[in-house]
Amino acid sequence: MYQGIESQGGARAGFIYSLYFIFLTMFGNYTLLNVFLAIAVDSLGQAQEMTACEEKEKEDEEAKEAALRAAYGPVPPGPNA
Repeated sequence: MYQGIESQGGARAGFIYSLYFIFLTMFGNYTLLNVFLAIAVDSLGQAQEMTACEEKEKEDEEAKEAALRAAYGPVPPGPNA
C-alpha cells in the first residue's frame, strides 16, 4: 500500500490512491465476512433440517410400532427380561 501511494507522488498527490486502498481493504473484509456468515447460516439451516427429518422418522417408527402392537398385542418379554 505504501509503495503504491509513494509511486503516485507521495501522501499529498497520492491521496486518492490511499482512499482506494482503504476502500479496497474495507470492501474485501466486508465481502469475506459475508461469505463466512453465509456458509455458517447455511450449515445451521441444514442441521435443523436433518434434526427435523430424524424426529419425523422417529415419530413414524413409533407410530408403526404402535400400529403393530394394536394389531398383534403386546410383545412377550425376551429371554433376558
